[in-house]
Amino acid sequence: MTKSGPSDIYTTPFWRLPSTWAVTAIRISILLVTQSGVTPGLPRTWWDSPSFTQILVRPSYTLSHLQEAVAIQKLGGGRFIKAYMAQRVRIPPLVLAGLMPVVTSRYAEISISILCILMDLVLAAMLESIARLVLFTNRAEQTEKESQDQEKLPAAIRPTKDHVFAVIQGSNESLITMESLPSFLAQVYYWSPITILSGSAYCCFQCLPGFLMIASIHEALRLGGSVQFSTFCLAVASYLEPHHLVFLFPVLAFPCWTGRRYQILFSFAFWSLCIHWLSYQLVGSKHIVEVMQATYGMGWNTIQPSLSVQWYFAIQLFSRFRGYFSTLLLGLPYVVVVPIAIRLHKYPIVLVSGCELTSYSFWSEISGIRISSP
Repeated sequence: MTKSGPSDIYTTPFWRLPSTWAVTAIRISILLVTQSGVTPGLPRTWWDSPSFTQILVRPSYTLSHLQEAVAIQKLGGGRFIKAYMAQRVRIPPLVLAGLMPVVTSRYAEISISILCILMDLVLAAMLESIARLVLFTNRAEQTEKESQDQEKLPAAIRPTKDHVFAVIQGSNESLITMESLPSFLAQVYYWSPITILSGSAYCCFQCLPGFLMIASIHEALRLGGSVQFSTFCLAVASYLEPHHLVFLFPVLAFPCWTGRRYQILFSFAFWSLCIHWLSYQLVGSKHIVEVMQATYGMGWNTIQPSLSVQWYFAIQLFSRFRGYFSTLLLGLPYVVVVPIAIRLHKYPIVLVSGCELTSYSFWSEISGIRISSP
């Protein structure tokens, strides 16, 4: 990068970068190679080892998990509800029902892998668009003032990494200018080895909840965005993983939707009720509790050991206190989010990041699930 301006690799839109399509070609090549039964450069025992796959994938969002659900269903006489009776299926009923034709098809692996590539591509482009909206489009008046304030800061208290990431617009002294940050953000996600291998090599569609959450945030920030579409995406993401509910707080805080907060709440509640009503109709009133317990772990029996101190406390408790401990532990993220929302109501994008750290990371740690959100 030169002093005269940012490199074209960062100012060019993500869709038009040659590297984007090169990485896409690499992902398709990995897909074709793994479908042929060859593991590129790695022993088969390492490629299939639990320690290696635990880093890359979330088991409940893999094709093998869906195939297991279909196999259990067939053993139970072909009824849909039988897939959940073994308490092993962790995918919501509507998602399982929607993907079941794909799972039973001849080209299930290729279909899901291509779907993951497309979702990752669109997700990276939405990340770039969100960054442009936040840094430039929606902050045109504040950008100049913030740049002037940053220039007046004494050297002793200036950001320590400003030689790498620019903190003011128009500065060419940093390695990565502010104008290049949106494309850089998209590339960091799309070029990630976890993103590439999980979808292309392991048929893992774990990007689906993150895709829906980012789509909701993108629609909320976009000029003329639809409240119905944004809340629908957030409702589906919350249906897949309940902790996404906390992202309703930053959506309500977006300045572009000031005065429409009751409409947002009503729309989100409407879509959530519709989704859960369809699930209720699909599984029936007799089995809805069992399905909810199997899917979301409502009995708090799905907490797995981890390297954190929570496990130590859990195994030392008397059995009669375990339910109380588990409820308190799993509820901590939601308790923390409300004060953060009050404190950062003027900074909705920072609030999004705070919700990501306090809810998703905490929930993933105590559940024994690897963190893989974008």
